[in-house]
Amino acid sequence: MTQSRQHTEEKAGTEAKFESIKRPRGIRSPTVLSLNFSGWLLLLCLFLPVCRGCSGGTPKVPVETLSFISPITYEEVLERIIVLGVYGNGALIALTVTFSAWSRNRIFWWRVFCIHVSLTVAIGIAVVGYLFFKDITLKSSVDTLLHVCIPMVVASLWVSRASWKQDRQLMWARFQHLWTLGALLWLHFFCLFGGALMIGYWMTLASSAGMIFSVELARLRIEHDLWDAEQPVKKFQFSIWSLLAWMTFVPLAIAYFQAIGPLIEWLFPS
Repeated sequence: MTQSRQHTEEKAGTEAKFESIKRPRGIRSPTVLSLNFSGWLLLLCLFLPVCRGCSGGTPKVPVETLSFISPITYEEVLERIIVLGVYGNGALIALTVTFSAWSRNRIFWWRVFCIHVSLTVAIGIAVVGYLFFKDITLKSSVDTLLHVCIPMVVASLWVSRASWKQDRQLMWARFQHLWTLGALLWLHFFCLFGGALMIGYWMTLASSAGMIFSVELARLRIEHDLWDAEQPVKKFQFSIWSLLAWMTFVPLAIAYFQAIGPLIEWLFPS
């Protein structure tokens, strides 16, 4: 009787030890820790001085753009939503992944992502609609089409291509990279008429680079770290063709945006 009881206890202890080994690391995993560090650091940059203004050298801080002056216009509301989005997206990702890791619920992660995509599409439609109806002329419409609509379509196709591969993690990662790219674009637009660069600029660059790294790390490890420790950690892979494609795309994208202005002036001379 004693031996049987001892055998049962040893078996239960072995099973418990096995379960503890197989349990995901969850909120202590590299996925969650890196996303929290980069995401909250990016949000902190909202309150840091980015550059000095042209007049008087007063530091320009992104959070100052969130203030409202009555009466509130549609353009101001859109601008503030975008600012909150580009700086707060990392923190939103961090909260989502942390809760999903704590609850071990991949459905929550996926549903939040779907809501995130829907809200982003709604914001994009609102921006395009505002730009089209702000100045209802053929020249303005063509300019909006080239500057905003075509890049949005290209970005959507890039994200959607991952869904054709039925790779949810890749689709999620590409979508988050677009928000990080949006943060970098907004940062340089904010500094366009500024003076000397300040700590907020460099911190935003560093946190954006951290977001790219953290999202890519999460793409490879999220299944293993958050939900199922038996799932293997994916290896980072790239091909020569993909490397050449990115090396070609970047200069082509820069050349495309530089060519829009002269093309508009050629089509619609003043």
